[in-house]
Amino acid sequence: MEPRPAPDVQPHEPGTAWIDQLADEQCMEILWLYVDPPEPFLKAHPPALLGRALRYALHRVAEAEASRAAPGP
Repeated sequence: MEPRPAPDVQPHEPGTAWIDQLADEQCMEILWLYVDPPEPFLKAHPPALLGRALRYALHRVAEAEASRAAPGP
């Protein structure tokens, strides 16, 4: 996997728009860190699917964090 310039991703800013800016290749690099061993997993699935899956998961995590941080009634 050849590195490429990252888009202007700003994960420290409020909201989740930065998640949708992640390229499929960037998502694969993130998955590389969390799947053991990564090579068979990454080769078994198309980059577009892995990118979509990771972006989906990141959105769900962000939603859970936001609801946990929201003040109760």
